[in-house]
Amino acid sequence: MRISHFATAPRAGSSPHRPGGICFVNLLEGTPFARDNYLLTIVDIEDEFFAPRHRHNFEQVRIMLSGSMSFGPDQEQQAGSVGYFCEGTFYTQKGMGASRTLLLQVGGPSGSGYMSRAQMDGGIANLQKMGRFEQGVFSWTDETGQKHNRDGYEAAWEQAFGRPISYESPRYDAPLIMWPDRFAYVPVQGETGVASKMLGRFNERGLEIAQLRLAADARHVVVDGGQHRLFFVIDGHGDASGLPFERYDAFDVPRDATVTLTAASELELYVIGLPRFDT
Repeated sequence: MRISHFATAPRAGSSPHRPGGICFVNLLEGTPFARDNYLLTIVDIEDEFFAPRHRHNFEQVRIMLSGSMSFGPDQEQQAGSVGYFCEGTFYTQKGMGASRTLLLQVGGPSGSGYMSRAQMDGGIANLQKMGRFEQGVFSWTDETGQKHNRDGYEAAWEQAFGRPISYESPRYDAPLIMWPDRFAYVPVQGETGVASKMLGRFNERGLEIAQLRLAADARHVVVDGGQHRLFFVIDGHGDASGLPFERYDAFDVPRDATVTLTAASELELYVIGLPRFDT
């Protein structure tokens, strides 16, 4: 188990493959080149942020902590909602004022994995020797003098992995937006003061999104549920097997681990089960 504290987690600014007006608080990361590699980060966006229409060969979960964000015509995600973006789905991104998002990026069912920031930075550094990034697009001129444009992320991915990028046909036509406050908590059997709500389970690899609530002084034993799970503290404070955490901290529980959560105050968390790639 690892605990990442929001107050001391590493910060990063915008990447050259996307415009400015965005910064990241990187909480937890997976293993580069693993099919279930992931990054859990808090994203702070300014009013002017914009990313052109694009898609990814990985999946995203976007939990709006504050503010709102537009992802296309008549598609605005507001504070308190959870968005699921399956791999291959096209979307744009436009700031609707300042916002803060908990963002999970994780390998999707295609098995293409998720490119780490270090891999991306290396690819971008090599590309900048032959062209430039502007407004999310990489532009370069070939030996014949012809200019070319490419989505910035796609260009960086191909540079890092050394092969053409490919996309699955999206399993959903558009991002899915969920409202957790419209779901009911269900008591966890055998644990006083503990309740959970399942928000969704997606695709054949089983990416799961849920919430967990503990009353003050309640305890919850996290046992091997067949998935590597990430926990994010929405509100309250407590400890995980003696390691303290508070609001906006995150921790992970591997598949073979058992962890006891103890609530020092009323506690609410998001629980994300990562996709499985056993076969």
